[in-house]
Amino acid sequence: MIELYKKGILFLVLILLVCANAFCQQTNEVVIDEGFRSMDTDNSRDVTRQEMQAYQQKRFSELDQKKNGVLDAEELKGDNGKIFEKASRNNSGTVTRAQAQRQLNKDFDEMDSNQDSRVDTREYREYLPQEFGQ
Repeated sequence: MIELYKKGILFLVLILLVCANAFCQQTNEVVIDEGFRSMDTDNSRDVTRQEMQAYQQKRFSELDQKKNGVLDAEELKGDNGKIFEKASRNNSGTVTRAQAQRQLNKDFDEMDSNQDSRVDTREYREYLPQEFGQ
């Protein structure tokens, strides 16, 4: 009887883990989709380099509380989407607008797998998990 009880508990735990994983994956997809839609200002279902740059500039300005054109470690804490994370890999803990722009251009070129100068939702979704370990 105890063995049957233990098997039942293990089965329930397994079901909960599978459901939690599915929920987390769905949550990540929702976050990715929301991020994509916020950049797709013309609702074309793809993002141009200019749309991505405009979004990045807006986010940079929102985070740059000191209005000095540099995001420091404290300001980078507000970067929940981690869009400036790679640009800050210079070990200084800061990101300038120029560094952020250079990183965005590299990221865009990597995302645009079919080289049509537009990033669609498939390209965006495929790039983010590999880039940020999701």
